[in-house]
Amino acid sequence: MQSIPPEFYDSESGEPIKHCRKCQKELIDSHSEYVIEKVIRKVDDHEQVLFEYALCMNCIQEVQGEISEESAQNIKTYMLSKMEAIRERPFMGTRACLWSGTPREDLKEFQMIAKCVGDKTFSFQPPFLISGSMMEELDALLSSKTRDTLEGFMDDNFGPPPEFRELFRKTDLVIF
Repeated sequence: MQSIPPEFYDSESGEPIKHCRKCQKELIDSHSEYVIEKVIRKVDDHEQVLFEYALCMNCIQEVQGEISEESAQNIKTYMLSKMEAIRERPFMGTRACLWSGTPREDLKEFQMIAKCVGDKTFSFQPPFLISGSMMEELDALLSSKTRDTLEGFMDDNFGPPPEFRELFRKTDLVIF
């Protein structure tokens, strides 16, 4: 296992994210398993974090349990269809999209994901990046019920001001 890369630290404090966004469980000292996700958009060649969070495995399972059966099957089929392409090229971590291979510097929006335990990332599942266009493809596979669930997650956990709600609704989010 390796230390969590600084690019997965809280963008405001520069420190590791220490609590689950949903239940507030302490993650580092408890050596809990959790996932960090960051959604980033480039503005004038500067990477701007739109939102970031950590979710403990219990909360991830809770959110995933609310995803419709139809969406879960569509996501599984989609990911299986990408496996061959993933195997054919070298793994680039957060330097390129896992599924398309598009380099990070060529992306306007992307999501980064790291599976962690305590202050380390899992070596068998290193951090990775998914491009905005691949997230849009995934979003198109989601049922209305699942979209409502994910929008509810965003509203409950980030509560953006009204003037930003539409931006967040347009940002694709899939809980890994």
